[in-house]
Amino acid sequence: MKILYFLTLITILSCNTQKNKYKNLYHFDEKSLLGSVDYDKVDSSEIKEYESDSAAYYWGCIGFEISKKIHKEMKLNYRNYTYVDVLNSNRENIKYKLNDTLVKKLEILAYEEISKENLMRKAAENEVKLNLNTNLSESEIKSLKNNFRIKKDEFDKDATLWYIPKSAPSFVNENAFYCYFGITNGKVSPLHLISQYYADDWLFIKEYKFSIDDKSYSYIPYRIKTDNGDGGMIWEWSDETADNNINDILKAIINSKIAKIKFEGKDYYKIKNITTSQIKSMKETVQLYIALGGKI
Repeated sequence: MKILYFLTLITILSCNTQKNKYKNLYHFDEKSLLGSVDYDKVDSSEIKEYESDSAAYYWGCIGFEISKKIHKEMKLNYRNYTYVDVLNSNRENIKYKLNDTLVKKLEILAYEEISKENLMRKAAENEVKLNLNTNLSESEIKSLKNNFRIKKDEFDKDATLWYIPKSAPSFVNENAFYCYFGITNGKVSPLHLISQYYADDWLFIKEYKFSIDDKSYSYIPYRIKTDNGDGGMIWEWSDETADNNINDILKAIINSKIAKIKFEGKDYYKIKNITTSQIKSMKETVQLYIALGGKI
């Protein structure tokens, strides 16, 4: 009955039938491997259309509650989701355009609705599937390890072992796109996604966008590092700890026939193809990651 009441409510509140575009921005606290806590945020992977801000905020809260529950079900204790912003096409936070009483009501309705089993089942059905053989034998795992540089962090008291593809460059002044992971005290850490942009013009990257078999994804990096060298060349790079959104992007790339990345800068952008060798490297990394106990 509550959901029927809500749908009636947002229909009344909507002043026209034209749908507007919205995107969720999830905020969370994340524990690093060293035990410190960092603040982070990430865009949802999809742009969705709704007839009103109130409808968009409700379903944004639903997506937020789903992310929290999935994270809890997977027992990933390093991340604590705190709140969600729902952004319109101008990246304005629509929460401040709604009445405070209505906002609270929408948040309560979303929380109550997500507790129902049918929505959790729907979230699982909509998850990007991983079409990859991860049931590897000991000999297959041993063979796969030959494709990685396995480096021990000698300054880490827990002696973390980092598994980095041999195809990945050793330095950041090269174009690259790959993932890696670590193992600390026998426990596999989350995947990391590296993106390196090397060129003769600055972009001042703000966001990564993807076109993967004609489906769009994106994420906002927590931090972009920059440097420049002789000859006027510059490089911009990021190292992101993979969350559900980035994991979905990785799975989509692994399954893809055609994948492109768009480096969205402050004023300009650059589009590059994700190469077959980069896709192969990601497949091998995810295969080994899961074989050694990781989850994606």
